[in-house]
Amino acid sequence: MTLSSCARASSVPRASSSCSHSSSSSRSRREKNTNRSLTKRYNFNASSFSENLRNSAARPIIFLDIDGVLNRTATAPQLIVERDKVVILNEICASTGAEVVLTTYWRHFEEYISYIFMRHDCLEIDVVGATDGKPHLADSVHHDLHVSTNRIQEIKRYLDMRFGENDNEKKYPKFVIVDDKQVVNKGHEWSNRFVRTKSNIGLTNERAQRMIESLERV
Repeated sequence: MTLSSCARASSVPRASSSCSHSSSSSRSRREKNTNRSLTKRYNFNASSFSENLRNSAARPIIFLDIDGVLNRTATAPQLIVERDKVVILNEICASTGAEVVLTTYWRHFEEYISYIFMRHDCLEIDVVGATDGKPHLADSVHHDLHVSTNRIQEIKRYLDMRFGENDNEKKYPKFVIVDDKQVVNKGHEWSNRFVRTKSNIGLTNERAQRMIESLERV
């Protein structure tokens, strides 16, 4: 799997002309070792799925929650992402060509979230929008009581607004919903489009593999 920009080794300053050959060889060895280490850590066999997804008429969509997905807490008092989680998301986007739509309570900070991804040098994550709904409020626990209903409705409204209201879901692009809450109940028609993370663990390689498989399957 070809690693995307945020998983590559940091650039190394150019050597002076007098030692350019040995410096170049040393740098090459360091980069190979670094890339080998990162490949081992973040590889979730995404490359086998990339061709079909990238050649689809519309880009796949990842409907993204943040708390419990890109960090390890169910409800954070401020916007927090952890680099290793962001790197995994970046690899999913790089391998599938998927774009990101925010469903998180932090959705009203769309530009800032995009800026955070850029600061992590994770340039494959393309945040193209957000679902409607209330922002993170003091009664977010109360919101969670209705999240399995509200979040599906918000996603459906987003899809209908962008791709046209219809009862034929085949007109929608492929999409997957990732969240630490049970936003899609078992037996729901979108259950095969939903990947749940554990709030105290967040996004892992195993969950990333499920997300890619879901995009390939539906």
